[in-house]
Amino acid sequence: MTARALKTLLTHSDGGTAKLFETLIDLGIDAIRSGEERITPEMIKDYVSLPVLA
Repeated sequence: MTARALKTLLTHSDGGTAKLFETLIDLGIDAIRSGEERITPEMIKDYVSLPVLA
């Protein structure tokens, strides 16, 4: 993971541990389903740019 990707994750979670872990779980599931089997910086960028569903 790059420093930029890590900063993006921390910014997205607003410093909240619970939201950070939820994001990592979602990204991990996506990585396994896609066959990548690792969280890439591109996946993080795509994830945080998704619209938030209410």
